[in-house]
Formats: sequence, C-alpha cells, structure tokens
Amino acid sequence: QAEIHWRTGGETFRPQGQQHTQNLKRWLQAQNMPPWVRARLPLLYLEGQLATVADGAINHNYAAQPEEPGWVLHWARDARLS
Repeated sequence: QAEIHWRTGGETFRPQGQQHTQNLKRWLQAQNMPPWVRARLPLLYLEGQLATVADGAINHNYAAQPEEPGWVLHWARDARLS
C-alpha cells in the first residue's frame, strides 16, 4: 500500500548509501533545506515505512540496485497552488 503524507515530526529513515538510520529533520537540515520547505515535503510511505522524501532521498531499503529495474519519481509543484 502506497500513501503520501506531509511531515509530522519524528520521522526516521536510512538514506541510500548511509550506514545508520537518521532523524529526517536533522538530515534535511544537513541538506540546507529551509524550514518552510521542509514542512511541506511530500513523503511516500510503502507498507507504512518511509520510502522516499520528495526528490531528495530514497530509504536504503527501497533503493533499486544497479542491475534491478526501478522507478524514478519526480514531484512537481502545482503552480495553481502558489
């Protein structure tokens, strides 16, 4: 089951290529993402687990290996919502 959620706080995930689970807020801060952008990032959950953060990061558990087929997600902001 796939679901889209906004950040609520306390989310954790293990970014692709990283050894440890990280707090999403701290990871986004390290990416120099402004707070007002962090608050409205779409988060894709698969089977209740955070799989990807907008265009920013893929959870290690959901990243396709080089020889595997996979999906490329692109989030587009609707200009009508500006």
